[in-house]
Amino acid sequence: GKDNWEALQIDIAVDTIHDLRQGSSIYKDFSFILSFDFFQFFYVKMYYYYVIAISSFWYETDENVKEKKRNEVLKDVVPFYLNKLDELVKTNGGYLANSALSWGDLYFIAISDYLSHMAGIDIFENHPNLQSLKDTVLALPKIKAWIEKRPKSDL
Repeated sequence: GKDNWEALQIDIAVDTIHDLRQGSSIYKDFSFILSFDFFQFFYVKMYYYYVIAISSFWYETDENVKEKKRNEVLKDVVPFYLNKLDELVKTNGGYLANSALSWGDLYFIAISDYLSHMAGIDIFENHPNLQSLKDTVLALPKIKAWIEKRPKSDL
């Protein structure tokens, strides 16, 4: 970002992506809304609780527990975060923050195949703004050239 405010917007977006992957503690049932536009964007009403995310079931060794966690995460958590990120890209001119390409966009696209692989779904399906961001990043000449020549992997 060009200044501290823009850097904060990028950090918020990246931390949200981290929450999707790793999980986080979040507050719900706010009796107030913070003045930052981004916090208004993510406002929901409930109580404080720990959000389980993709990694919570991926590394689970008990198959019954794993399937239960996976179903919960894919039903509630993943759609919540992806819908919010998709809307964020829509309101920021095709990017996660500040209507401009940032390291946050590169980070998200860099881990997107990993997230899709872990979740067992295409995280871009039904999220046209996120898909557009992916297309934009992957079309950057140096990134496109690297993808064409990099070693192949299962991810």
